[in-house]
Amino acid sequence: MQCGIRIFMNNIEKYVLGVVLIVLTLIAFAVCFFVIRSFFEKVKKSSCVLSALETINSKTKYKKVESNYLYSYPCVSRAEFNRFDLDKYFLEIIGGNEKEFLKIIKAIESNKKEKAKYKRLLSKIDFSKSEEISRSVKIPHCFYRQIEKIYYRKMLLKEPITEIEIICRKEYTTPARRVHTWADATYAYKDLVRFYEEALRIKEEREVRSRQIEYERSLMTSSLRYEILRRDNFRCQICGSSVQDGVKLHIDHIIPVSKGGHTVPNNLRVLCDRCNFGKSDKLE
Repeated sequence: MQCGIRIFMNNIEKYVLGVVLIVLTLIAFAVCFFVIRSFFEKVKKSSCVLSALETINSKTKYKKVESNYLYSYPCVSRAEFNRFDLDKYFLEIIGGNEKEFLKIIKAIESNKKEKAKYKRLLSKIDFSKSEEISRSVKIPHCFYRQIEKIYYRKMLLKEPITEIEIICRKEYTTPARRVHTWADATYAYKDLVRFYEEALRIKEEREVRSRQIEYERSLMTSSLRYEILRRDNFRCQICGSSVQDGVKLHIDHIIPVSKGGHTVPNNLRVLCDRCNFGKSDKLE
């Protein structure tokens, strides 16, 4: 009986001792947690490095831009797929979306400049005062420096988009949908800039040509028209028809204005409506 009581008391003592140890461990963890937490808060408030980084971050403005683009063209036949030019397709896409691509180019150029400026400002941050500040807030310098590094890495801005990948794809699916074929051409940022400049050049040439055509057509006055009609005896210079034959007479540019022809007498002639429509803007 006494032996059983002794064993029971020993078990009680062990249980109580275990509970006490657990409580003491939890208290120790809680104390460590609050001490470490106070260290983090003190470092965050006192660090001149983190304060400088926060100021730099607030002055750095990265542009938002996507890093990947995909443009796909569905070909209707194998022959079209084989002859389809992806470079030309990319050029046409840029020409049709000039403002959007200009926005992308400006955003990337801005990001490149901001990134270079950001790195330059980071290199000027003074880390030498950390030891002095750690003493003033009563934190061991090794702890202070490590906590400061953790915050520093966390606060650094994410790398901006300065390079992109544009994929132009041509696809062809057989009528029975048994075979699906595709081919890709991949373009980087430098390719985008090159194609964009080419698209602008083509657009400018078209605008110049359009103005030239408009100007040349404006030179076709009533007086000049009558002069050419009289010179050619009011007859079509291809079939010989006149108004008496029931045709309408037109003044034709031998070298079409769209092909660089000018509105001058030696490039003008009389054609009937049938011959003129048949010739259209072809060169003879």
